[in-house]
Amino acid sequence: MPIVMSEFDPRPCPLSRRLFALIYDGLILAGLWMIAAALVVIPTGDAVDSGQLGFQLFLVLVAFAYFGGCWRMGRQTVGMRAWKIRLDAPTSPPAFAALATRFAVGMVSIAALGAGFWSALFRADGATWHDRASGTRLVLITDQPRRSSA
Repeated sequence: MPIVMSEFDPRPCPLSRRLFALIYDGLILAGLWMIAAALVVIPTGDAVDSGQLGFQLFLVLVAFAYFGGCWRMGRQTVGMRAWKIRLDAPTSPPAFAALATRFAVGMVSIAALGAGFWSALFRADGATWHDRASGTRLVLITDQPRRSSA
């Protein structure tokens, strides 16, 4: 009888795993930002003022390209893969509007000293601000095999 791996466990992802995955993704994002900054600095041969609004928006766009692209194509960032987390959304692939909302509200949550993340501790479903605003959620991926009836 063949063994089929279950796709995900509908249990919500605990806050600790979310934060550890965010640390991993933060390291990757720092590298992407360095490459993006080099793409701006090298052709001009001059320094870029970090307070320049256009440059800041460019870096936000790079961050959204990383997160949004990973969520849309595989429902996981590199950090989420390492911590066995997956984005669960009502559509497959997740809608662009839901991903943009998730990213934007996630940034607000971080800017509010993580308040959107900490709110998950006080909810039975473990949902963060960006989970609720986007209609998506993070769930745990199981390694438990289950038997197929085929």
